[in-house]
Amino acid sequence: MTTILTQIEAAMNSRPLTPLSEDPDELDVLTPGHFLTGSSLLAIPDLDYTEVPTNRLQHYQELLQLVQQHWKRWRREYISHLHNQNQRFPQATLLKVGQMVVLKEDGSAAIEWPLARFIEVYPGPDGVIRVVKVRTPNGAIYKRQASRICLLPFEKALTGKPTNTCYSQPSGATPKDVNAASPESAT
Repeated sequence: MTTILTQIEAAMNSRPLTPLSEDPDELDVLTPGHFLTGSSLLAIPDLDYTEVPTNRLQHYQELLQLVQQHWKRWRREYISHLHNQNQRFPQATLLKVGQMVVLKEDGSAAIEWPLARFIEVYPGPDGVIRVVKVRTPNGAIYKRQASRICLLPFEKALTGKPTNTCYSQPSGATPKDVNAASPESAT
């Protein structure tokens, strides 16, 4: 039981809180694990046992299955929490180039958070950003739906606006306002 609780504790303490640096090329984040151990928490990748019937598993594999089931549920609920925060605040801030986000990806391994930074935002004619271009830690660049990303919990705390919003749906914003928020338009 100690093994299960320790692995669940590590999973919960691995969630990203805020970027460690404003450098757009760096994707390291501060986690609760940094306060406990001084660095981010790591885990050895295991096979996925969540879909395997329990009667086919050995004892240790059953323990891994419990941890993996907890991880999937907790991660899904945490991402949903981040996503639903946007519903509470009708005046969401605009997404800006350089902000760090968590990508909503199914099937990620325990204590693995797919992170990325915005490199470009694409507002629609109504000023709502629905598509963004992100860069991942391995250097890959993807276009993603804005609904499939979540800002880090404290990403907006520095701006003095509500935290934990996922995607932007500004009311009354024009495309001109969105372009003014982009650092690229200032140059």
